[in-house]
Amino acid sequence: DIIVQNPEDMRRLWDLLEETVPDIYVTSSVQQLIEISHKDAGKHSGLRFVTELLQLDPEVCSLDIPTGEGEESTLGTLVEDICCNNARRYFGL
Repeated sequence: DIIVQNPEDMRRLWDLLEETVPDIYVTSSVQQLIEISHKDAGKHSGLRFVTELLQLDPEVCSLDIPTGEGEESTLGTLVEDICCNNARRYFGL
């Protein structure tokens, strides 16, 4: 993440990043912040990783996280949330 106060500097840096750094995804959740991640990193791939790790059926899991503008608010079928309160059961603790 990069904090940039000036909107013109932010636009120039954003463009430079997208033009020169391969395989990145650039976004911003607030006006002064540039957020950079790998192009394949995201909520869908994170949910896939967690369901594989915990050997859960991805069809019955959901990822309900506040999302950016224009994104789906729920990324799976809401049958059972994966959250801290369920960790003991999933990890057998």
